[in-house]
Amino acid sequence: MKNNIFDAIDMPINSDTKEMAEKIEYYFRNDEHRKDTLVFIDISSPADIVRKLEMKLGFTVGLIDNVSTLMVVDAGEKMTHGISLEQIVKKIPDHCIPSGKMLYQKNKKDLIITTCLTGIDTAKQIQKLLIESLPQSMLSNLSVKSFEYDALIDSDQRVYTFWYW
Repeated sequence: MKNNIFDAIDMPINSDTKEMAEKIEYYFRNDEHRKDTLVFIDISSPADIVRKLEMKLGFTVGLIDNVSTLMVVDAGEKMTHGISLEQIVKKIPDHCIPSGKMLYQKNKKDLIITTCLTGIDTAKQIQKLLIESLPQSMLSNLSVKSFEYDALIDSDQRVYTFWYW
């Protein structure tokens, strides 16, 4: 946004509405330069917080719940262009409709891993022997791959080793 227009108040997941309202009210009381303000709430209902706040701040507060990063960025851009809080609060939910997508696992072949403490060359020889000895009908749904022993032992490397297999 090129300017610092956002502040954050940490609200632990087990915070209740009263505690949230108190933290927000405390924040407003201790910020002398506050103008009309937009409050993004990631979980709780803004109606509950409005009932709890009951404060006389001398400025307008807009509340948007169930926010996403896209909503915050969109609202920030609108604020920097002088769009009113009321327009932002009314329009943000229309522009940031959540969507879902399923990612299904691809049909993967079964995998036989060959490895050897003596090195990758031995693992490749074992791989070759297995491929040559297995019936061709089995190999259509089966992969035989050689891996460095250390890559299988190191948990960080192991994750990447099996990512595509």
